[in-house]
Amino acid sequence: MRRELKLLLIEMNVLRVEVEQLRAIKREARDREEFLTASVNRLMDSRDHWRREAEHLRALVAQAPPWSQFWWHCVDAFKVWRKPTDLHCA
Repeated sequence: MRRELKLLLIEMNVLRVEVEQLRAIKREARDREEFLTASVNRLMDSRDHWRREAEHLRALVAQAPPWSQFWWHCVDAFKVWRKPTDLHCA
């Protein structure tokens, strides 16, 4: 009978340790979930911010007169055209 009680006490201690380990794993999982949720929320906020910025810039570009847009396309094309020549001179 004493031997059985000792074995039961040992088994109870083993089970207590396992329960504590599982609780620690659960706490760590909850902490990681909170961290990842916060990270996703920050990413979504950043995405939304830059989407609004893009929409604002798109509206500004749409307000520019057509000759201005044509002018900047010409300037950009000239810059691209000049780059190879500049590399040969250097």
